[in-house]
Amino acid sequence: MMKAYLLLLSLISTVITISACTSQSASESAAEPGQLSDLSAAESAALANLSMMINEQFSIYDTQVKFSATGGEFREGLPPSDDNYSYQIAQVTPTKVYMTAIANQSNLRSLSAQIFVIPEASRTQAYSNSPISGSICVTNTPSQSAPTEPADATVAEPPCPSGSFSAGVFYPYGGNQ
Repeated sequence: MMKAYLLLLSLISTVITISACTSQSASESAAEPGQLSDLSAAESAALANLSMMINEQFSIYDTQVKFSATGGEFREGLPPSDDNYSYQIAQVTPTKVYMTAIANQSNLRSLSAQIFVIPEASRTQAYSNSPISGSICVTNTPSQSAPTEPADATVAEPPCPSGSFSAGVFYPYGGNQ
């Protein structure tokens, strides 16, 4: 638990996190069955691992203007699967990467992380006109399936799919790249 917490704190220093889906009103978000404060220690560790994967993808995109399909370029590789979660980079296109943390236990929620190349017309809505943004979605209830893979972004901060809630929107540190 402490390792996951420290990892999350170190990532916050290199990635700017902007809170949950801005397209929801406060009353809509309060009605959601799942919230960040409800995450178990295992779910928090999965969140920290996906945050690390987003940060690694940001770094790769910054230097190569493409996403990693395997995680082979990550400093420490993909997080290893354990009794609680299995991690993978499920899909990569030139405009999106979709990564998952699939729960291996029936009492845990699954998560997905996605990074989008933001359409030029929407970049003024992004932090520092960033060309990319990322987000993490968590299933509202325990599930051994990740939140549905999103379509390409049409806005700077795409909402999470039905049946899941946002654990945050991420932009590369410094924005303009």
